[in-house]
Amino acid sequence: MTVLITLLGRELWRLRPHLPHPELPRSSLDEDLSFACCEAIRRGFQDTVHKLLSSGFVSADCDEGPGLFTEDDDGGSALVVASNNNRLEIVRMLLEWPVNAPRADCKNGKALVYAASNGHANIIRLLLEWPVNAPRADCRDGKALVEAARNGHLDVVRLLLEWPVNAPRADCRDGKALVEAAKECNVDIVRLLLEWPLNAPRADCQDGLALVMAARNGHLDVVRLLQNMPLEQTVEMATHCLGKDMKAEYEIPSLLSSLWAEQNHSSSLSFMHRADFFK
Repeated sequence: MTVLITLLGRELWRLRPHLPHPELPRSSLDEDLSFACCEAIRRGFQDTVHKLLSSGFVSADCDEGPGLFTEDDDGGSALVVASNNNRLEIVRMLLEWPVNAPRADCKNGKALVYAASNGHANIIRLLLEWPVNAPRADCRDGKALVEAARNGHLDVVRLLLEWPVNAPRADCRDGKALVEAAKECNVDIVRLLLEWPLNAPRADCQDGLALVMAARNGHLDVVRLLQNMPLEQTVEMATHCLGKDMKAEYEIPSLLSSLWAEQNHSSSLSFMHRADFFK
């Protein structure tokens, strides 16, 4: 027992810069050790994590507590931290731990969502293929797909859409993945979503918001992919944006007037009249 305590002391000493300050109000020992375990996972100290779990002082399904992620307040488990930081072997070790192993779908698939957000395809595949309590590829109404599309991870978007069981719809959340990809100028993802053979999002979903976001940010290549949406809706949405974003006042008219002229030379005069509407 003395040897075990000594080993744990050495490992915690390595993590001392990241542990709660001794002068601040401290939580229980269990909470501090859970925090230390999650910090070791974050930094990739696999041996340290193994020693902490083997000691029995920390559970494989331990939770770091609220405040780890800003989007929701339920905190992050050890599995979520490992998935978020691309620690594939630690993810596998946690899931295989013989006592109190975390569920692969813990926190409604939060580990999958954060792996997708960061483009960690190997971890996504491991979680989805886990034989017990695997997360659904469309968990949280397709949030993993939306996050991957926003951050430009084409391989992850394709992996999720092609998953044989419970794949997310390409138009989930009323085309939010398309809107986010268009906003960030992820052209290949925009094209993939629009051309997806099943449940592809409409180019004018959310009243043409994808086109407006692309135009607002000057993403001409994306706007070209979306230009077949009804012009009346484009004008309406662009006008709405002008009242909120002064940047759009300069970018949207020039982009759209250029595209209108491109799309139909025979009606270029009427397009210019439409463009004058923005001045």
